[in-house]
Formats: sequence, C-alpha cells, structure tokens
Amino acid sequence: MTSSPIQPVTLKPFLPSNAEGMKKFITQYPRLPYGLGDFETFTQQWISDHSCVLDLWQGNQRVAVAVLLDRFEAQPQSVEVAVLGYRWDFSAALFLETVIPAAQNKAREQKKLKIEMISSLGLKVAPADLNRKGFSTGVTVITYESSPTNPQLLVPLPAKWLWQEATEKTVPLCYELLKLNFPEPDAQSLVPYAQFERLALQLPIKPHLLFEDQTAIAFVWVAADPITGQLLFIARHPRYRGQGLGKVCLSEAVRLLQPVGIKRLQAEVKDSDRSAIRLFEVSGFRTVRKLTRFILPL
Repeated sequence: MTSSPIQPVTLKPFLPSNAEGMKKFITQYPRLPYGLGDFETFTQQWISDHSCVLDLWQGNQRVAVAVLLDRFEAQPQSVEVAVLGYRWDFSAALFLETVIPAAQNKAREQKKLKIEMISSLGLKVAPADLNRKGFSTGVTVITYESSPTNPQLLVPLPAKWLWQEATEKTVPLCYELLKLNFPEPDAQSLVPYAQFERLALQLPIKPHLLFEDQTAIAFVWVAADPITGQLLFIARHPRYRGQGLGKVCLSEAVRLLQPVGIKRLQAEVKDSDRSAIRLFEVSGFRTVRKLTRFILPL
C-alpha cells in the first residue's frame, strides 16, 4: 500500500470577505503571542497592504494564517513573521517552505536587511528547524505582566523629583538616557533618533522625564490599547540607581495609563538585562512568555 501524496500548500490573497473565516480559524487554532485578542489590531492597522497576510491552504482546507509585520517603527531593517493560527496536524517544514520565500520577497520589496521569526511559533517549529533554513539565534525576550492595581506599583514621588512631559526641546534628553542604558554593542540596535523623536512627539502618550533640579535622571514611555498598557521604555541614569528610580517610573507609568482604563500592564525585557528583570520581579510582575528571536539576513 502506498501513502497518498502530500498536497501542495498554496497562499491565497486576503479579502475582506475572508476575515470572519480567518477569525473562526484563529479561535480554533490560536497561537501565542499572536492570537484572537490581536486579530482586530492586525486587520485594522497592520494589513492595509493585503500582501502582508499569509493565508495558507492545503487543498480545500485552511492550515495556517500568518502575517508579515513591517517593523519599521522599532526594527527598521526587519520584516517579522507572526503566526496567528495553525492547525495541529500541519507540518512545520511545509510552513517554513511556504512562508520563508514570501517573507524574503516582501523584505526585498521593502529593502529590508533581515527576516525575524520567534521560537514559539507553534506548529512544532523548533530552533533546529530555523537553523537549517539559515536562521541564526538572536536575543531572548521575557514578557512580564502585572495588574495596574498592584499596590507595589504605587509609590510616592520624593519631593526633590519632578515629572515633566517631553517636548521637542527635551526629547533629546530621553534619547541620551536611553543610550546610557544600552551600551555598545546593544546601542546599535536602538531606534534611530529621527524615528524616536517623531514617535515621541506624535503618539498620544508622550514620554515623561524625571528631573532632579535641572538634571534629567530617568524617563518612562508607555502606550496603550483598550486592554493592555505597554511599557515601551524605562531608562534610568546610572548615577542615580539605588534610589528607587525604577519603582517611581513604574508608578508614573500606571498614572499615565489610568485614564485609558487598562486591565493589564506589560513589559518586554531581554534576558540579559538583569537590572530590569530584578525590577519587575520585586515589583510583583509575573512572567507570561519567553521568546527567542531568530534572524535570517538577506
């Protein structure tokens, strides 16, 4: 007896009429960290270019849904493959064979230098699968989460310190603090200053700087959707560490997010950043996921 041949995988274009079918599929086969909770965000904000959607079919059956994220805000040289849903019985090898060429084409069209994927793609995609395709191991990022009502996040502000919203004049101070917290070679992965400045002045919630007299000693920057507040950056001046700056920054983050009415507060930290890890762990945050990025240079 011979086994039936494996049907080829095809990519179908995204159409608005596909949205409900995709949503049902993602509900049935969710994949972290991208799942149903992010579906509306993907459809409304990130896939205006329909070629970003990878709707994978095997015969008459949808087997996976992924998107190609243009990370131009935070990672200007990268295209990231994000998996929304994946059938349990679908082959990881077939997924990679179908998705990587599409990602390479998209990256070249946008003049990107690399493709990024994460280890927790589901579909039993293991680091070895990615290594065989030419990917190298990148950084591991831990996501921490806390309730905004966590009492450990609410600390008084010492009288000698003052928070101020960043302005066009003071945004460079934020960037200088950021560079102090990301020494070489990590500083080379920072958002270019021009993009940092543009976002700092345009996003609804501006960075907030902490001053002692006329000296900027820390800054915090947050963003929010209707449910989740995200700590984009916390940067502390090295000379002032040990004075509770981290907890004061977390408290300011909660204050800035209170008008939004978020249900949870999240932060992403490299596993090599021991200082930040200690801050979140002693402040009552819990680990919700740990992801290793894999990089394919073009």
